[in-house]
Amino acid sequence: MLRRWLTLGTALMIALALAACGGNDDASTGSTDQPPASEEGQAPAASPVADDEVVAHVNGEALLGSAYNSVYDFVLMDMIQYGQNINDEQVQSMIKEQALEIVIGNKLLVQDAANKGYEVQDNEVQEELKNIKSQFENEQAFQTALEQSNLTMEELELQIREDLMIEKYIENEIEKSEVSNEEVQNYYDQFFGGGEDSPSFEEVEELIREMIQFQDMEAKLIELVNVLKENSDIEILI
Repeated sequence: MLRRWLTLGTALMIALALAACGGNDDASTGSTDQPPASEEGQAPAASPVADDEVVAHVNGEALLGSAYNSVYDFVLMDMIQYGQNINDEQVQSMIKEQALEIVIGNKLLVQDAANKGYEVQDNEVQEELKNIKSQFENEQAFQTALEQSNLTMEELELQIREDLMIEKYIENEIEKSEVSNEEVQNYYDQFFGGGEDSPSFEEVEELIREMIQFQDMEAKLIELVNVLKENSDIEILI
């Protein structure tokens, strides 16, 4: 399957949603009379809505099932990896809720980016498409994946364009935090503790710095999306 191409914006939105899922103890427990989650025992179900079904209106703009289904599949697979029981009704409801949160949040970011004059040129879309195709053995393999994902080339290019716009928007609208050496050292001491099997501080210093910056961007992004939601007209139809 051709998974939705992730840029910084979408990755942050999904990270936020899954962080919320992972922190829910009830959901991780699931129903007591059903088997525990496993990738073998829980093959993902078909896309939850028709690709051409309107799942929500965001400031008068329709959100289609094709966009929702792509994110739904991501959340579903990550729920399985987290050990969630996707046969449990509460978990299924959570998957739906988080998928809607992501696609609505993405649409709000795209709309605000467009209003502020951000643009993505055709050559940028084609370059990103080239990067995606390079992950496949040949053109036929790419076309097969595209067909299996129920995506047309036009729909994929639109996804790429919107993701690149979100990425530009976030890079310019959300200030990247400066992480002090003390913060990095404290993080290392807390999570690695300098044990015999722990990596040296020098080995993970830059990784820790990037992780702290990413977490800071998560917090700023969710605050931004919440402000956009408060000033938007959103109607969920599913």
